[in-house]
Amino acid sequence: MSAFQGIRVLDCTQGLAGPLATMLLADFGAQVLKLEPPGGDRARDQPGYITWNRNKQRLTLDLADAADRERLEPLLAAADIAAFDHSPRDLETLGLDAETLAERFPRLIHLWTPPYGTTGRWSELPAHHATLTGLSGSAFRQGSYADQPVWHVAQIVHHAQGVMAASAAGAALLQRGGQGKGRAVTVSGLHAMAETACPIAHVAYPVMGGGHPLGGSASYRLYQCGDGQWLFLATLFSWFFERAIKALGLDQAPPRMDLGSAIHATLLSQPRAHWLTVFR
Repeated sequence: MSAFQGIRVLDCTQGLAGPLATMLLADFGAQVLKLEPPGGDRARDQPGYITWNRNKQRLTLDLADAADRERLEPLLAAADIAAFDHSPRDLETLGLDAETLAERFPRLIHLWTPPYGTTGRWSELPAHHATLTGLSGSAFRQGSYADQPVWHVAQIVHHAQGVMAASAAGAALLQRGGQGKGRAVTVSGLHAMAETACPIAHVAYPVMGGGHPLGGSASYRLYQCGDGQWLFLATLFSWFFERAIKALGLDQAPPRMDLGSAIHATLLSQPRAHWLTVFR
């Protein structure tokens, strides 16, 4: 039996973060009905749209239309989870905020993934990954040639938001099983930004900024080898990085040694094919 078999999810989200969260629930057996406005999901032209909305049924419904909102009522009544990604003002205007729905559907888990925060002047901005990374400073923490922000090709923060939201929804379901009462779960873009920004590391180390076009982390960056070829050491987690360090013969390095420089010098001593064999 799948983890979410028998769970019914009403997906009223668009873009990436919300649909990714409900995609994960669908992957583990949930029955997901995705509601899209008459013009379709705002991400319908992106290559990932089909992936983020796999294993879902779709229905066109205009939540801004009073008649369509009446059609929404029985869908909400039948759902275990209802997912929304509207701004705070839009959610309240539509009468789809957690407090309003809890009165009519006490068992419903209200999953909200607002693009930014839940209050303040940013909260009403249109959803956009570049806006989020620009406002929060993440775009300035990327390695670059110049002292300027960097466009995130991969929408990392939205991916993190979706994964966190799916996890939070699962926890709410588990709690409801014991109490029989739904709850409001909010995972905002700012929550995801905090999760992906490594704030603790930035207390101890300076922000990467400009001048580090190959990457500022010794465990995750480009290195040149002895034959002029390059490899990307993608050992984000300590378990992998420790194995890489051991393979390079640097596991006995002094505690405060500049590992980035040591790795660079070591890799320059042999051609790339040699190091790929060592790492394999």
